[in-house]
Amino acid sequence: MWPGDGEDVSVQGVLPLQTEGVSHPSYMMRGTLYVISGSNDTRIVRFDNFMFNSSIRVTGDYHDIQIMTSIEIAEGQQAVVGKASVAGNALILVMSTKLSD
Repeated sequence: MWPGDGEDVSVQGVLPLQTEGVSHPSYMMRGTLYVISGSNDTRIVRFDNFMFNSSIRVTGDYHDIQIMTSIEIAEGQQAVVGKASVAGNALILVMSTKLSD
């Protein structure tokens, strides 16, 4: 096991959306983080019980978004975590991993 394995982590921030009429909403992500060994000494980041929450305002109306999953991403790779439709627009959550020793 790596240091911090099995710890609950959370991140908050603001989405840098570039769609006309859409405000810059805040978001919160959380999950239980693990780093596991894959084939060829590759490290894999695993999030169990991963949850992404946001409330996006589009032309005056608020839309709650929630993406829940468990996901594994190999070090240095990107993965589509989930997607949601918001008032005719799409929100696609993509994550990448970078580990430091």
